[in-house]
Amino acid sequence: MSLCAPRLLVISLAMDRSSLLCKEPTLSLRGFWLSRSLWIAHLCFAKNQRFRSAAFGYLARYGSLDRKENMKNKWVVVANRSEAKIFEYKGTRKGLELLESMKNPKGRMKNRDLILNSSRRVKAQRVAFDTESVQEPKRKVAESFASQISDVIAQGRKSNRFLSLVLISEPRFLGMLLDKMDRKSQSMIFHKMGKDITATNNREILSHLREILV
Repeated sequence: MSLCAPRLLVISLAMDRSSLLCKEPTLSLRGFWLSRSLWIAHLCFAKNQRFRSAAFGYLARYGSLDRKENMKNKWVVVANRSEAKIFEYKGTRKGLELLESMKNPKGRMKNRDLILNSSRRVKAQRVAFDTESVQEPKRKVAESFASQISDVIAQGRKSNRFLSLVLISEPRFLGMLLDKMDRKSQSMIFHKMGKDITATNNREILSHLREILV
């Protein structure tokens, strides 16, 4: 089946292009849905991960006849260990609209401070030499925040507030966030980026996604 992946990709693109150029509405609509069906089949059965990602990205962008409706149902999540911003993409003119901002002040704290705050019985001298216990609190704080973000995403999915999802986060925290997300929410991701851009403004965030958000 993996040998058919490139062929199916070319056929689907060709059919989609022909449907757009076709002047007869019936044929155009028929070509669109046939092309879309091929993409779905390709997404489900292709073993080539690169083509699977391409197919899913295509469906996320062009899966609906109403392009404006699709654009309004894209969420962009920008996060790190101490902060998360959830945007809705409103199209090329309106850009990003902030839906929710989440803060996690403990994510900025040092391991030693987290340990001393969580357990007064632990002596500082012992903590300094216990590498495993030093690393544990910071990881738990990050995982807890990742769970909070994933819960917001899951709630948005259950409420049909978005059709596709973009995740942008520092690499390690991105891995934690993906681990905490349920499978249905993960299936709605069509692009993820391992980069911390939480401190940037909306325009700069869009510049990183110029080839993704259409």
